Amino acid sequence: MLEIAPTAPEGAWVYASCGAWQTPSRGQPLAEFLLVSLNSSELHVETVYDVVALHADNSGPLRLYDTVDLGRPWQPGSACDHLLVAPPYIVDEGAGEFEIFGLALSLLWLIPITASEAEFANHHGGYLLGEEIAEADVGVFQADRPSVR
Repeated sequence: MLEIAPTAPEGAWVYASCGAWQTPSRGQPLAEFLLVSLNSSELHVETVYDVVALHADNSGPLRLYDTVDLGRPWQPGSACDHLLVAPPYIVDEGAGEFEIFGLALSLLWLIPITASEAEFANHHGGYLLGEEIAEADVGVFQADRPSVR
């Protein structure tokens, strides 16, 4: 697990898995996971750890635009208690795909979402929810962000 501190006072903390790519992929791209927050917290380490454990369990690897039920808010006081697995377009479109030592890897962003957003994603597709979140321009790093659904 990597905890990357912001480089500017208004920057965000990044929590990145290290080693999730070693999970049998069952035809899916090898992946690592990113969680971004405006504050440092052990809870974020636990969240990424839980996602990697879910990714590695017998139900199969997580895929792009899957949703994950955390069973708790991602931060205290937040209505977001699920995650959407998405490409890291906060960095740059297409930046989540790279090759290292001959292996193709994907960086997958864990976007905190509400239960109603997760329900929408599960019925209409996570891609559409990701588009709605991007268009709504809500502060996805903020614990108190409003739901788009």
